[in-house]
Amino acid sequence: MNSEQLIRGESILSMSENNLIVLTTHRIRYSYSEWGEANTISIMLEKISSIQARYISYPLLLLVGGLAILVAFIMNSNHSDEREAIIPGVIGIGCIIWYFMSRKHFCIITSDGGAKIAFSTNGVKREVVISMIDKIEAAKSKRTDELMKS
Repeated sequence: MNSEQLIRGESILSMSENNLIVLTTHRIRYSYSEWGEANTISIMLEKISSIQARYISYPLLLLVGGLAILVAFIMNSNHSDEREAIIPGVIGIGCIIWYFMSRKHFCIITSDGGAKIAFSTNGVKREVVISMIDKIEAAKSKRTDELMKS
């Protein structure tokens, strides 16, 4: 977001590193563009109804992977045919890789009955996401107070 896109009296409070999310004194804006796709969503701060940081993982995959690798080691140490130990080993490694690939971290900002902003927070520390949520809530509170006074 550049200065020409700001509303009168509005200023930028915070931006994500990649400028995907911009928080101003009046709104939050999500702008995403990639080859063949572009998406811009803007929500006025007073219209934000909820903010959700969600982390999804499947630890059962990690457990199954670890057990399969353990079985492979036990089979290999019992001097059985080494080729037989390859199957549980490959399954175990596959489950562990699948676990790490299936983890999802994302944030959803919902407006009152309108659009919602949803974006990935993979690779971003939880403390940074919580700090962003705190900034949005503080800006919304200040904006709501200003609107109540006028």
